[in-house]
Amino acid sequence: MYENLKNKTVLYIEDDQFIREQTSSLLNVVFGNVHIAENGQEGLSLFSEHSNSIDAIVTDINMPILTGIQMCKKLRSSSEFNTPIIGVSAYSDDDNMLNESKSLFTMYLRKPIEIKDLIDSIEEVITG
Repeated sequence: MYENLKNKTVLYIEDDQFIREQTSSLLNVVFGNVHIAENGQEGLSLFSEHSNSIDAIVTDINMPILTGIQMCKKLRSSSEFNTPIIGVSAYSDDDNMLNESKSLFTMYLRKPIEIKDLIDSIEEVITG
């Protein structure tokens, strides 16, 4: 079903341990490689290490140390950055903070998310 994703690499960033473990185990079934971070700072480090191989980033927005928004701003500050980013949050679409930051994300998904919807969204941002 998702055979075209077996050779793709995703960076997944989520601070909630249970959600991170559950989602990453399912993403590992579909994608060839999944790098996992628990905050935006770790996400930046992993992206820096693997920037040539990461096809998409999925990040929670509200995290300690460095939020998903702060991380995205740092990534997007480079003129060479063009990796699609999916922002994930429990914030509603009408939250002011989110509205101001939506342009940072290629796509935004609201929690709770069905894993199929997440995988379909990742496939969409990778393949266009």
